[in-house]
Amino acid sequence: MKRRFSDIPFIETRHAPSHLVSLPSLKWQPLKWLNDKRVFIFSGIGNPAAFRRTVEDLKAQISGEIQFSDHHHYSEADLTRLEQQRHNSDADILLTTEKDAMRLRQFPIDHLSLHYLRIKLELIDGTPHIQRLLKV
Repeated sequence: MKRRFSDIPFIETRHAPSHLVSLPSLKWQPLKWLNDKRVFIFSGIGNPAAFRRTVEDLKAQISGEIQFSDHHHYSEADLTRLEQQRHNSDADILLTTEKDAMRLRQFPIDHLSLHYLRIKLELIDGTPHIQRLLKV
């Protein structure tokens, strides 16, 4: 990446998948658990294509998808529709983003095979700057 002001400390990060979390049990699964699993994905985020690419990169088989508008307010009808779509597409699980999973906590979801993808922030460049800031 070309830097405009080379004397200003620069820290480069990226968002990367960390693991999967099942709801409502909060049991963790490693990313490789998704390999060759059939998943029905859904999200209500600004860039659903990025979520789809991430899931594809994890070698999951996407059997279907619903894209809601950003900051979608989920309803019980949405959950019924999602579970029906999962079943009709022969998907093993419903998979969503962490942001969307937090919006579903108010609903009874015990009957759904629902998981979300946990994301972490990875430091790519700038470790010396971070270390210097942490010493202050």
